[in-house]
Amino acid sequence: MLTPLQPISHECHPLARYLPQEAVEVIARWQQQYRVRILVSRPLKHAWGMYYPPQGKRGHCIRINNNLNRYAFLITLVHEMAHLTAGLRYGPHIAPHGREWKQELRRLMEEFRGRRLFPRAITEAFRRHLERPLYSHCCDPVLMQALSRYDTHKGVFLNDLPPQARFRYEESSFQVLRRLKRRILCLSLTDRRHYVFEPYVVVCPLGISADNCST
Repeated sequence: MLTPLQPISHECHPLARYLPQEAVEVIARWQQQYRVRILVSRPLKHAWGMYYPPQGKRGHCIRINNNLNRYAFLITLVHEMAHLTAGLRYGPHIAPHGREWKQELRRLMEEFRGRRLFPRAITEAFRRHLERPLYSHCCDPVLMQALSRYDTHKGVFLNDLPPQARFRYEESSFQVLRRLKRRILCLSLTDRRHYVFEPYVVVCPLGISADNCST
């Protein structure tokens, strides 16, 4: 179920529970400035977040997974905000993760200058990531390793499982089929449908108890 968040004062902003404290003021300002609706939802299988451009009576909308630690949540939110601002600045027909989006990602992060957002390991990994941003930070192994240190749930990276391995993600079970160019193709053992996952999503290999491996 999606939880709508309305633009309000940053002192009591609902996103405060998901973000580093130093980031809340900036995010609250963006939410008001761009009239963007931010939804916190159950995790997507293929991404940590999604940006939805205005359609009909619906304005800008960003959806973020609710199982991310504070630092991963912020990085994902800025990633999606860069899609919004790139579209406003350069038009709707630019490449999704092209030069314009990369420029906006860096520009948005500049608005946090002077704020202590991340622990040192994440700061260094994200600084290097910003030099050559990938289409998804979930494909940056150094950044993902740094972020995973602050996860409250246990598990392994899907990228570390071999083909045919079975795993649990959220409340469903899957089997690894094969690696695609950027993602991993998996089979749902529940509905027998195919799904693609980011390589560094945290999953629980089947055979490990839920108490020891909770995603």
